[in-house]
Amino acid sequence: MKVLTLFQNPKFKNKKVLSTLISHFLWWSKEDVIKNLDIDISETIIKDIEKAYKEWQNNKKPLEYILWFVKFKWLKFKVNPSVLIPRPETEYMIDEVVEFLRGYPKQVNLLDIWTGCGVLWISIKKFVPEKIKNLILSDISDKALEVAKKNAKEILWEGNDIYFIKSDLLSQIPDKFFQEDFVIVANLPYIPDKVFEENVEDNVKKWEPSIAFLGWEDWLNLYKKLLNQLLNRRKKFIRAFFEMMWWQADILTKLYPLFEFKKKKTFHFNIKIVEVSLK
Repeated sequence: MKVLTLFQNPKFKNKKVLSTLISHFLWWSKEDVIKNLDIDISETIIKDIEKAYKEWQNNKKPLEYILWFVKFKWLKFKVNPSVLIPRPETEYMIDEVVEFLRGYPKQVNLLDIWTGCGVLWISIKKFVPEKIKNLILSDISDKALEVAKKNAKEILWEGNDIYFIKSDLLSQIPDKFFQEDFVIVANLPYIPDKVFEENVEDNVKKWEPSIAFLGWEDWLNLYKKLLNQLLNRRKKFIRAFFEMMWWQADILTKLYPLFEFKKKKTFHFNIKIVEVSLK
């Protein structure tokens, strides 16, 4: 069957998804798909494409989980249902951290809390490798840490300066990493249950780990816990970068007078990147 015949098949209504699947299973670029409409595809590949399309259409499975990767900041990250699919807002956090580190005169230890697939620290390391002394990646999920390790091996080739630690926020991270200048990045759950239920797509609810979205209790439970832990280890603390809703940053400003919270814009009117420093 020719590529063009697949595109003409009415059961493949979403041509963008179909094109992505053809590109994936044939190891082609998007340009290759357009250039090779008259090329015959084997029955085996056609079955793989049909199976994947049904997973996306009938089971609402995110395309990233079907392909087992996501392209982000020109890098290719492995993902699976154990980790959150990186969102566009995360790019804004990476940009803010990179800009800050470029202007900071010394190397720092970079702590990525609830690292997930590792998209934050790997991207930052790629942009400013000379500014990072040690990378400390923590998560409460063994499965998430395994994904982060695989991405480190494929994208950064790992190294002696990368540490993977199962930890409840900062609690299990060794003190030695807080004895030198350190920066924290954390995209913790912060979405209120009602907002999640009313605004989040069904496929996200079904497939992505809800623990990575929902903020529990008052929606700032984990950020409060992290800041409380940080108060006891703040001697060499330089900056933290969080993602949350704008009004949540206002709440933290009142609760933690020792810290300054600066809201940075994203493309989303409600979601901000928050830069945290000591006053």
